[in-house]
Amino acid sequence: MKDIQITGAEILMRALIDEGVETLFGYPGGAIMPVYDALYDYRDRLNHVLVRHEQAATHAAEGYARVSGRAGVCIVTSGPGATNTVTGVADAMVDSTPMVVITGQVGVQMLGTDAFQEIDVVDIMQPICKWAYQIRSAKDVAWAVHRAFYIAGSGRPGPVVLDFAKNAQISKAPYEPGTIDFIRSYVPVPPTEPQSVVQAAELINTAKRPLVLVGQGVELGHAQEELKAFIEKAGLPAGCTLLGLSALPTAHPLHVGMLGMHGSLGSNKKTQECDVLIAVGMRFDDRITGKLETYAKQAKIIHFDIDPSEINKNVRVDVAVLGDCKTTLAAVTELLRENRHEEWRESFRQWDKQEQEVVIEPQIHPTEGPLRMGEVVRRVSELSQHKAVMVTDVGQNQMMAARYSCYTEKRSVVTSGGIVTMGSRLPAAIGATF
Repeated sequence: MKDIQITGAEILMRALIDEGVETLFGYPGGAIMPVYDALYDYRDRLNHVLVRHEQAATHAAEGYARVSGRAGVCIVTSGPGATNTVTGVADAMVDSTPMVVITGQVGVQMLGTDAFQEIDVVDIMQPICKWAYQIRSAKDVAWAVHRAFYIAGSGRPGPVVLDFAKNAQISKAPYEPGTIDFIRSYVPVPPTEPQSVVQAAELINTAKRPLVLVGQGVELGHAQEELKAFIEKAGLPAGCTLLGLSALPTAHPLHVGMLGMHGSLGSNKKTQECDVLIAVGMRFDDRITGKLETYAKQAKIIHFDIDPSEINKNVRVDVAVLGDCKTTLAAVTELLRENRHEEWRESFRQWDKQEQEVVIEPQIHPTEGPLRMGEVVRRVSELSQHKAVMVTDVGQNQMMAARYSCYTEKRSVVTSGGIVTMGSRLPAAIGATF
């Protein structure tokens, strides 16, 4: 088998299958046509979804990744085909969405000549992705693909870009099946300091008014059950970020609503009253904090995160618990004392009652006037028994959908939270169906 020579394009197909890829999104063009020729022979194993614009391919791959938890894949051609993916790559990077983007490129012999539809894809993409690499030889295809999937899906997930030179697509090399699960000098999950686990538990055990901030990191780390065990043991009220909304069922008795600018009254009020603020897999962006100089200055802050660069980036913390939150939450939970914090939790309900009467009920159950957006959102949610995946574009519709949908299933929120890309969610919804 080692001596059998196949084209780089066919090696790509086999490597994708070895990575468990079943669906990919794309738009053909001249510089990527050898890949599409090879794809035709693998159409029984690889379902290609033809989009109508390269940016749509990236957003469809995002939608697929957000719901499935696996890296989305898209294939586009060179030049404007590649540059049309920039917004989707940036969106995936900020929202920590695993994605592998494969762009066509002119042959190696033409690089640097300003050839037809030549553009320096790697230099364009490097600032907005986890890894960008140009494949110049058929023998490097499998290595690059397996490395790409490992980087995209490990640690804090994100997009990876492979720029596939045309000569590498049509030249031949042997293919040996295999995957990659280690890269020297790449540390996707930082080691957890045991002392940080102890310190976090001590702060929570002595807290009188604790509050948990639940981010998308819980979803990305498959730590939904660990989160429940954590908050239930110590009676910790928990608010969710926009991208973290489905990490905890809406009806959970410790769920206190969405955080931030368009969030729930109680969760935002109590952020300024809590004595220990516990952030889990969220990045303290400006939509959550508002004015940093006044944000939760009364509280001791604990931050669980897999990305060391997020620690102390916007908000200074007292304890940083680095690592995969599926592991770190469980470790801290073991050290927690049983607690209920009934009086503190009751103080949230007072604000919730006021907001329900003044804001929410008139939106979801109006007694007069025209049909309201909140009414439609809640009815759709009810008809799905709160099990549907919510895909929302950006603008006021995003906030209405976030506030008035209810969630019972994990990974059921697909929206653009970081760079907030308008128009991205129609293709994302298509991707989410696969």
